[in-house]
Amino acid sequence: MSTWLGPVSTTLQIASAVLVAGVPFFAWLLKNSEKALYERVSRQARVTLLLALPVFIVAQFGHLLDQLSVIADSSDALLVIFSANWQLYVLETQPGNIWLFRTATSLLILVTIATWFFHTRTTPVEKPGLWLPVTVAGALLVAAGAWSGHYAGDSGAWEYPLLHAGHLVAVALWVGSLPLWWMTVRSASTRGQLTGPVENGLRRFSHAAMLLVAIAVGTGIPLATQFIDSQGDLLGTRWGLLLVIKVTIVALVLVAANRVRQRLNAGTLSRSWALRAVGVEIGLVLVVIILASLLAQATPAAHDQPFWRLPFRISYDAIAPYDSLVRLLWSGIAVAAAALVFAALAYRRSAHTAVIVASICGSVVAISVTAWAASVPAYPDTFRRSDVPYVAESIASGIKLYDENCMPCHGPGGRGDGPISSLTRLPPADLAAPHTALHTAGDMFAWITNGMPSGAMPGFSETLSEQDRWDLVNFLRAFSQGFQARLFDSHVVPNQQWLGAPDFYLSGMDGNLSQLKTIRGRPALIIIQRSCGAALTNRLMRLTQWRRSTEISISIVVACSGQKFTLDDPRDIWLAQSVDQVVGTYSLLSRTRDNKGEKDMLGVELEQAEFLVDRYGYIRARWIPEEDPAGWAAPETLSAELDVLSRESRIPPPPDSHIH
Repeated sequence: MSTWLGPVSTTLQIASAVLVAGVPFFAWLLKNSEKALYERVSRQARVTLLLALPVFIVAQFGHLLDQLSVIADSSDALLVIFSANWQLYVLETQPGNIWLFRTATSLLILVTIATWFFHTRTTPVEKPGLWLPVTVAGALLVAAGAWSGHYAGDSGAWEYPLLHAGHLVAVALWVGSLPLWWMTVRSASTRGQLTGPVENGLRRFSHAAMLLVAIAVGTGIPLATQFIDSQGDLLGTRWGLLLVIKVTIVALVLVAANRVRQRLNAGTLSRSWALRAVGVEIGLVLVVIILASLLAQATPAAHDQPFWRLPFRISYDAIAPYDSLVRLLWSGIAVAAAALVFAALAYRRSAHTAVIVASICGSVVAISVTAWAASVPAYPDTFRRSDVPYVAESIASGIKLYDENCMPCHGPGGRGDGPISSLTRLPPADLAAPHTALHTAGDMFAWITNGMPSGAMPGFSETLSEQDRWDLVNFLRAFSQGFQARLFDSHVVPNQQWLGAPDFYLSGMDGNLSQLKTIRGRPALIIIQRSCGAALTNRLMRLTQWRRSTEISISIVVACSGQKFTLDDPRDIWLAQSVDQVVGTYSLLSRTRDNKGEKDMLGVELEQAEFLVDRYGYIRARWIPEEDPAGWAAPETLSAELDVLSRESRIPPPPDSHIH
């Protein structure tokens, strides 16, 4: 049942809700028009609403039935209706509360319009201002949908549902007015030309529409990018492709609307041309509504698994070291921009079509050259997300798998100097080189699975499970980032959040279990120590005394073998589980300017290292006592670093590296 009921009911919901908001808005804009014109518009608006509102209400119940069938995992309509699920859904969930509000609002508007329709003494014809509260009610009905969609359930921030609500209302007021615009033009003209009152009314709508379009575009851009983390999300997922098609059609709608506005302002808008142009506009809008319905039903791109269909991808980071390619890239961008500006000016001045087409073609050629300059090879798995989270357990497993399967070629330290490296057809890659950081996790997964295209490395799909291959990818990620992190020291560099702290499991001094990522919200100090002893106990006592005396909020996480100690103040003291895995993982991130590590070791052997993690989960500073004895030896020195972190603006936590 839900395979067709969901998309159909959602499409009808969107289409009818758009009319419920846009139709009274158009009637309100024409409240000061000529009386005969306004009476026609008002009558058409009431009839349209009396048709749209019942459709919306029926679609609401269809949507409810679809949601309940999903919850009950049943296609039996009677079983779904007579179960107790509908009461729990409507009364105990946010989407259910929103459904109830929208249904009640639509019934209220329907009763109001029906009353005006059948009791002419209080119709909007006598009191045009009455259309304003109907418009407000319709806008609320539309806006409420933002709190039951993807952005309310996934964004984790209040501003995205609010942006979505503003976007929905702006779009509804604009496109919902178009059918009444078309009916007004159709019924109000003289010998094929629009009358003065009609033109004046349409100009008022045109001015309002420009503002609404600006709001729709301004809110639509951040909303569109909320679930797009990469070009793979945009072109490699169903959600992303639907979004691309939707944006393309919206662009065509804007072009058509602009042509109508230009003719209207010039006084050359004929009845027949206007009806055709806006008819096309309405047809395109219907396609956009269907696409919006499909987007509402689709899995957001950020939670889907991208499949890349092109043999290349665009990567500025990969070409940044090559000056010639960078110059070619920016030259292509400049030429493309200039060609587009020239085409826009030619279009505005009604230049010959050939000039406009030539300018656009020139822009396309420049963009193609730019794309070629910034392209690197890609594979179907290039933007694939890991099925295995980026945690110490996975990284430690990857280290073991590397030693068993990769070390003979790539060497014990990952430098491409393994025991059999001289026997291979091509030299094995140096995994410590900067190029490793330029490849995506999906690239590395594809190479480990299928081998290198050059044949220099065999694939391991037959010998390693999928989880094993992702464990290797997680290890390679940490290994590469360890070389990038050599610049870390005991001082925080403001607003440089790029290194996410690998997650691991914790237990509190009271026995409560947790994870590093679940104690975010305050900074954390991770202490990595090869062995526990009196020195560690003394360090923890000094830290807790400093924390208590300054009332600074910071969690302290300890990872050392045989961690047994007693503290006077054990609050927010966490002990790492699987200590060897955590120590091995963070040893990969302990290289410094002066200590790159031994060539025959993957990590760095240190007695002690401390990592300062900000409240969003990024490693921001690191203290190695063996190289910097002063550092944070006095806990008070941490206060200045924490002060820097406290002044930074809110940012998203490190992106999840796996599919939920």
